[in-house]
Amino acid sequence: MIQMVGIVLIQIGTQNLLPSMSLCLVVLNLPQISLMEMKKPASEWFLRTFIRFYFKNSYMKYILSFLFVCQLTFAEARYVASDKFFRALAAVESGGSQYPNETLDGRLGPYRISYEYWKEAMSHDDQIGGTFDDCRAEMYSRKVVNAYLNKHVPSAVENKTYEILAKTHKFGPFWKSQPFESDEYWNNFKKHLTSYWF
Repeated sequence: MIQMVGIVLIQIGTQNLLPSMSLCLVVLNLPQISLMEMKKPASEWFLRTFIRFYFKNSYMKYILSFLFVCQLTFAEARYVASDKFFRALAAVESGGSQYPNETLDGRLGPYRISYEYWKEAMSHDDQIGGTFDDCRAEMYSRKVVNAYLNKHVPSAVENKTYEILAKTHKFGPFWKSQPFESDEYWNNFKKHLTSYWF
């Protein structure tokens, strides 16, 4: 049982909750699985087995409920850039104005989001919804920036690597091809970043 929980926790770390649950159910249910059941479609078999054990096995119920909550908590913490980053980003891009005017090249909002930027973010997370014009609003823009950065540099979001986040936002995932411009942008960005405590 301890080994099984260990396997589950490892898979939770790699965001594979469903395989973890399946593995637990298979091992705990091995003595009761018939050949007829195993011939059923995988989705149907898993659903029947999960329902049977979730309601009959109290330990399994608590373990799966706990792991599911952990999964949601850690996923949210990992994929949201910090408020400190967004305040510095707004200061650099639009002087900290909450509702800045549209730029001459069509960029919107406090983070100066372009139409191409918005399309890439939407391709990563279409649950954001809305239209490009919604990027004028700060809270909507944050969702767009989060999706864009998670598409290209998810580890930087998780580790709060502000330099990579800032350069990727401004110059895209290939910012290394513009070393002078990206370094200049970062030098300006970190001045604003250090003015915030959190």
